Amino acid sequence: MFNLSLQSISRECNNDTYLKGLKYFQNGAVIQLHFFKEDLVFEAVVKGTRLYHVNIEFDSNGTLLTAECDCPAFENYSGYCKHIVAVLTSIVLKKKFKNTPAIEQKSIKDILDYFQKENNLTGKQELKLEVTLKYNLNYYGQEPYRRLSLKVGPDRTYIVKNISQFIEAKEEERSHYFGKKFTFDPCHHTFSPLDQPVLDLLTEIYALDTLREGSFFSGSRQLNGKEVALPNFFFKRFLNVLKGRKFSAIILNNEYTDMEIQEEDLALNFSLTKKKEGFLLELKEKDPIIPLTTEGEYFFYRNKIYNISGTQNYSFLPFYRNFLRNKTLSIFIEKEYKERFASELLPRLEEAGRLNIDTELKASFYREPLQAEIYLDNEEEAISARLRFNYGNRSINPFSSESQTASSGKGILIREEKKEKQIKTLFQESEFKIMGEAMYLEDEEKILRFVYNILPELQKHATIYYSENFKKVKVRTAPRFNGRVDLNSGLNMLEFSLELEGTSKEELFNIWKSIKEKRKYHRLKDGSFLPLESEELQAIARLLDSLELKKNDLQKGTATLPKAHAVYLEQFLQENKLESLQQSEEFKTLVNNLRQPGEMNFELPSSLQNVLRDYQKFGFKWLKTLSYYGFGGILADDMGLGKTLQTIAFILSERQENPQPVLVIAPTSLIFNWEAEIHKFTPELKVLVVSGTKKERDELLSRAGKYDVIITSYPLLRRDIIALERLQFSYCILDEAQHIKNPNSHSALAARKIPAANFFALTGTPMENSLTELWSIFHCILPGYLYSHKNFVQKFTPATKKHHEDQDHAMKEITRKVRPFILRRLKKDVLKELPPKIENKMVSELTKEQKKIYRAYLESLRSEARAEIKLYGFEKNRLKILAGLTRLRQICCHPALFIENFKGESGKLIQLREVLQEAVSGGHRILLFSQFTGMLQLIKKMIEKDGYSYFYLDGSVKSGERLQMVKDFNSGQGNIFLISLKAGGTGLNLTGADTVILYDLWWNPAVEDQAAGRAHRIGQQNMVQVIKLLAKGTIEEKIYELQQKKKELIDRVIQSGETLLSAMSAEDIKELLEI
Repeated sequence: MFNLSLQSISRECNNDTYLKGLKYFQNGAVIQLHFFKEDLVFEAVVKGTRLYHVNIEFDSNGTLLTAECDCPAFENYSGYCKHIVAVLTSIVLKKKFKNTPAIEQKSIKDILDYFQKENNLTGKQELKLEVTLKYNLNYYGQEPYRRLSLKVGPDRTYIVKNISQFIEAKEEERSHYFGKKFTFDPCHHTFSPLDQPVLDLLTEIYALDTLREGSFFSGSRQLNGKEVALPNFFFKRFLNVLKGRKFSAIILNNEYTDMEIQEEDLALNFSLTKKKEGFLLELKEKDPIIPLTTEGEYFFYRNKIYNISGTQNYSFLPFYRNFLRNKTLSIFIEKEYKERFASELLPRLEEAGRLNIDTELKASFYREPLQAEIYLDNEEEAISARLRFNYGNRSINPFSSESQTASSGKGILIREEKKEKQIKTLFQESEFKIMGEAMYLEDEEKILRFVYNILPELQKHATIYYSENFKKVKVRTAPRFNGRVDLNSGLNMLEFSLELEGTSKEELFNIWKSIKEKRKYHRLKDGSFLPLESEELQAIARLLDSLELKKNDLQKGTATLPKAHAVYLEQFLQENKLESLQQSEEFKTLVNNLRQPGEMNFELPSSLQNVLRDYQKFGFKWLKTLSYYGFGGILADDMGLGKTLQTIAFILSERQENPQPVLVIAPTSLIFNWEAEIHKFTPELKVLVVSGTKKERDELLSRAGKYDVIITSYPLLRRDIIALERLQFSYCILDEAQHIKNPNSHSALAARKIPAANFFALTGTPMENSLTELWSIFHCILPGYLYSHKNFVQKFTPATKKHHEDQDHAMKEITRKVRPFILRRLKKDVLKELPPKIENKMVSELTKEQKKIYRAYLESLRSEARAEIKLYGFEKNRLKILAGLTRLRQICCHPALFIENFKGESGKLIQLREVLQEAVSGGHRILLFSQFTGMLQLIKKMIEKDGYSYFYLDGSVKSGERLQMVKDFNSGQGNIFLISLKAGGTGLNLTGADTVILYDLWWNPAVEDQAAGRAHRIGQQNMVQVIKLLAKGTIEEKIYELQQKKKELIDRVIQSGETLLSAMSAEDIKELLEI
C-alpha cells in the first residue's frame, strides 16, 4: 500500500539515528499507532525520555509526503529523528496499528445510547450532599487522623460507599448505583452551586490518585472506600470551601451536627503574675483548644470551628505550641528574659487575646515614645546605614552584640516593637546586608531605588543624618548622542559611528549593557548615576541590539554594516526622531532608490511594453532595483496579479548582462505552466524543464548552460541538489516560496545550497502560521539579515505570544526590517477594472441524527481532553486533540466520513444541493473546494445523480491532465469543478468560473483566499461570489471566529491583507472545545 522500505528510511537519516530508531522499534517504544485511512495519515506516540508525537502523511499513490516529530532533534537537525524511524519501521513491518476510524465500528445506536444526553440542565433534580469531617489525635507522633465522608440523595440521603467510583462516574457522566431506591444519573441529577466546590476538590484528589497509580512513588490512595484521607493541605482547603454551609463533624470521637465555621478570633484570656524573680504567664481556659490545621488557621473551641484572623494566628501560635510541648497552660519567664519578654512579647499577647497583668507587676513596666535615628554614609561602591532606637535616655542599636536589656531605674521598658519592625522592614526591602553593627548596600540600582523610593518613607519614621560623601550621590541628566551613517562605495558597506557626550567609547558599551539588563540607572566612573529610561537612550539601545553590534564595534568608533540595513536604519532614525545622527548624501540616495524604484531608469524589454500593466511595470522596476544593489526580495502580490509575468520580464531584461541561466523552482503542478508562460510572452528565451528519471534529469542538467531558464520542482530539487550544486546560476526564483517555510525541511535546506548570485521568492502567502516561516524565506533570499534563527526567535517569537508593550516594539521592529524587501499589492488596489469579489457565509443546521452524533463525540472529546490536560498537560496531547477536532469537522461535513455504513443525511450537503441547483440554473459556473477527498467523492455521487457535468481534481491527477482540464473548463465545458483544496488551491487559472464554494473551513484562511483566487484574477469578466458553508452551533463557527482574530499578526508584519491560522495554542483549543 505504501512506497516505503527499510532502505528508503535509512537514506533519510544518519546511520547512528537509524540504528537507534530500530532499537526503539524492537523495544516496543511505539506505544500508540493510529491510522486515519481517509486522510492517509499515521499518528503515533513514541516513548523516549518523555512521550513524543509523530505525524506521518502519504499521498494517494502511497508516496511519503511528510514525517514530523515534536522532539528537539527533529527541530534542530535535518533528516529523520529516531522516533520517526521507529514509527516508519512499524509501518513497513506491518506491525498492528489501530485504524482510528475503527472507533466507528460500533453501531450508531451503541454510540448514541452510550452518550445519550442533551447538554441542558433544564429539568434536572438537585440532590442533597451531606459532608462529614472527622478529626482525631494520633498519639504516636504522626499526623492527626483527618477524614471526610459523604451522603448523597434526593430526599433521603445514602452513604457513598466508594467515593472514588462515585467521582469517576460523575466525571464520565454515567450512572452510579446506590441501592434499589436510588441510582445517581448525571443526565437527571445535579448539585447546588454550594456543593460544587466540594465535588471539584474531590475530583482533584481523584485525578491525583489516578496519576499515582502505577508510579514507583505511588503511596496510599486518598480516596479509600467510603472515606477520603485528608493531609493537612487538603483538610485546610476543604474547611475553606465549607464556609457558609452546614456540615457534620466527628471531633475527638464526639459528634456535632449543623456545624458552621465561625470566621472570628478565639475569646482567649491570659494572666501575667510575679513568681520568684520571674513572671508566670497562664492561659485561663477550661475548654480544650484543638488546632485542626498545622499552621493554626482553624481551631476547634467550645464546640465550634473557628477560622481565626492572621493577627491572632501569628501572635498566639508560638505560645500555644509551647503550651502543648510542656503539657501545661502556663509558661515561666526566667529573670534573664524578663526585659525582652516585656519589650517584645507583651504586645503580641495583647493581640492574641485579653491580657490581665497583676497590679503589683504592672507598676514595674513603663513606656516611652520611640525616637529612631539613621546615619547614612557613602563608602566607595556602597552606602552604609547605622540605626538607633531611642526611648527617653535609652539608646538601643538593634544589631549590637551587647545586651539588649531595656531595664532602667524606671523599671522594665515596653518597646514599640511594631514601629521598630516597620523601620527594619524598609531596610530589608532595600536588600541591605548586616555587617557588625551597621548595614551595607552595594548594587547601583538598589542604591538609587533606596535613595529615591525608600528614603522618603524612612523619613516618616525616623530622623536621618547624611554624611558629606553621601550627599555626593546624585543623578546626572541624560547626555546627547552624536553619530553619522555613510555609504562606503569602495567596501560596498554602510559605516555607522556613534558617541555619547561626556563618556568614553569604552563606557558606551557598559551603558548599553545596563539597558539590556533592564536597569533604570547606570553608575558612571565618577560615582554619579546616569538615568537609562529616556526615550533617546532606549531607542539607541534597541538600534544597537537590532544591528547586533559588538563591544569592539563601539570601541573602534565606527562599525561596518551590510547595506541591506539602509532603509531599516533610516526609518528607525526618523521614527525615533534621532536627528543627532547625520546621514550622508550617498546614504540618502540609496534609501530613496529602494523606496522609490519607479524613479530608477530601467528599460522594460520592448516586446513587453504593451503587455505589462502599470503596477506590473512597477514590480519589474522593483525587482531590477533590488538586483542592482545586490539584494533579494519577496514579490508577494495577491494571487492573480501576474507575479510570473513580472518575473519573466525581469529574467528577459537580465539575459544580456548575466549570461548564466536562471533557475526557477516551482511546485510540480506549475512547472509546465511556467514553460507555457515563457513561450507565450518571451519566446526568445530558451527553456529547459527538468523532469523524468534520474538518468534523464542528469542528462538534461548537463546541457543547462545552453539555456536561459531552467525549471525544476521542489521534490526534484531535493533529489538533484548535488547535480545542481555543480552549476552556476545568475538568479534563483522560488515560486510558491511557502514550500520552504520550514527552515529544517529538505526543500529549504536544498534551496539554500543553490549556487546563484541572487534569490527572489514569489508567494502570495509569505507567512501562514508563524514568524519563523518568514525567517526561513528571508534566510534564503538575504542570509543573515534577520539574524540566526535562535536570535530571531528570542527577539520576536515570544513577543507574539504575550500581551505587553514589548509586543509593539517587536512588531514595529520586524516590520521595519522586512518592508523594503517585500512588495505586496492587492487586487482591489491595483485592478480597478477587475470585477468585485463578494464573500458571504451560509449557515446550515445539522440534521437531528447528525446533531446527536456531533454532541456525543464533542462531549467525549471534551471529557477526555480535560482529564488528559489536567494529568499530562497540553503539549503531550496536542496531536490527539487536533485529531479529535478534525473528526468534529468531518461530522459537520457528513457523518459518513467518520462512521462506516452511515445511512443518514448531512444538513450541509442538503444545503449544497439547493445552492448548486440555484447557481447552475442561473447560468453560473462553480469551483467547489473541500479538504477531504472522501467528501468530494460524496459530492461527486450527488451531482452525478442530479445530472450535472463536472471535472474532478485531486492529488492523484497528473500535471499534464490538470492543464487540459483547466483549458477545457475555461473554454466552457462542465458546470462544476470539484477540487481538493491541497491539490488545486494554488497555481490554477480558472477564470471560467464565477462562483467559488468552500464546503469546509481550512485551518488557514490564507489557503482559502488562494482557492478563491483561482477565479478572481486577471481575465475574469464577471463578479465572483465566494460562499463559505458553516454548520450552525458547531466548532466550524468557532474556527471562523478564531480565523478573524488570527489575521492581525500578519497584517501588521506584511502590511497587507494576508491571513493566518497559527499553530494553535492551548488557549485556542480550549476556546474551541469550551473547556
